[in-house]
Amino acid sequence: GDWHWPDNPVLANYSPWPSVWDSSLGLGGENRFSAVFRFPIYAVTGLLAVLGAGWTVSEKLLYFVPFAVLLPVGGWLLAREIMGRTKWALLTPVLLVGATYFMLESNGEVPLALAEVISFFVLIAFLKTVRQLSFRWALFTGLLLSVVALYDVRPAYLCVLLMAMYFVIVSVAERNWQVFLRRTGLGAVAALVFVGLQAFWLVPLLT
Repeated sequence: GDWHWPDNPVLANYSPWPSVWDSSLGLGGENRFSAVFRFPIYAVTGLLAVLGAGWTVSEKLLYFVPFAVLLPVGGWLLAREIMGRTKWALLTPVLLVGATYFMLESNGEVPLALAEVISFFVLIAFLKTVRQLSFRWALFTGLLLSVVALYDVRPAYLCVLLMAMYFVIVSVAERNWQVFLRRTGLGAVAALVFVGLQAFWLVPLLT
């Protein structure tokens, strides 16, 4: 798939920050701006390469081990947040680990699969924000959504769509104006945190 094996000289060029343009590839250089949201992760792999840790270490530390751990744990926590403290929530990790979709994606497009797994935690934080009207959980929602976008931006905007749908359903079901305004304000806090942390590529994109 899209998963490649870069050597240490290539990774070291990502430190302290990757370049958008690679003139060595000819025709004036390759525009890598389409993946610029991943540059913080690339910078970490570059730092590890400078310190002597190659791709064998980086891919396990930043991709494979987090995916293997967070997939069942995140699924279980999200199921428990939705269904409450029930033993049926333990079925969710089994279903996720055995899901053919995650098997295929984690083999060919690892950042996408990992971003989808981290989105479980975004939804957990969002549910706590809505239910508890918590400013702290709103901050966590924006922060975790930014982590999702560092690996792949597609699950981030799909996650935003899910949260918006849930927000509309809850607002229509409860019809409490004061609670609606409070939740809207907390949603704005989460959005500001997300946009602020993504400004390193959103601002250049606007220019």
